[in-house]
Amino acid sequence: MESKKHKSIWTESLRKSIHISGLLFPILYWYLPKNVILILLGAAFAAAIVVESLRFTNPSFQRLFNRSVGFLLRKGEFRRPTGATYWIAGALVTILIYPKKIAIFAVVMLTVSDAFAAGVGKSVGKIKIKAHKTVEGSLAFFLSAFLIGRVFLGFSNPLSVFGAFVGAVLELRLIPVNDNLMVPIGSGFLLVLFQFFVK
Repeated sequence: MESKKHKSIWTESLRKSIHISGLLFPILYWYLPKNVILILLGAAFAAAIVVESLRFTNPSFQRLFNRSVGFLLRKGEFRRPTGATYWIAGALVTILIYPKKIAIFAVVMLTVSDAFAAGVGKSVGKIKIKAHKTVEGSLAFFLSAFLIGRVFLGFSNPLSVFGAFVGAVLELRLIPVNDNLMVPIGSGFLLVLFQFFVK
């Protein structure tokens, strides 16, 4: 049982390490024009759609895919698109429709804070909120997201607290929408509203 838990933590850590590599896009967006990032994300999304289509329609490709990276997939991802595809879609829509700093915050929060939440929840999480979600993991999400907004992006304390809180709540998946879509798009929308009403 302990060995199985360690294997689960190792697999989740590897998934999140790959997940964190997505930081490349918001970092590039800090320095490059929006249209360049949209082209890069659009190309990545097109490639992901091709891979997803092949693994669902081509048995030979499906076997190759499962042998190569199947150990990284969660149970539901064998029959549905992977989290990576949803991540690219979420980042693409977020950068397309929101102001630059809010989009960067939302995508970095999705990438970094989600990884912190998973790591803390898997390793030391004791107090369950729902299946696979713990109070400790949600606190890790909130604190890391607050620091991203306040320290790295220079948001005000109220905006950083609000953004971190909204992200942590959306990450709980209280409604059945993939968090790679819900966290960046939902938090971006609510942050735009917050800035509009709280001058």
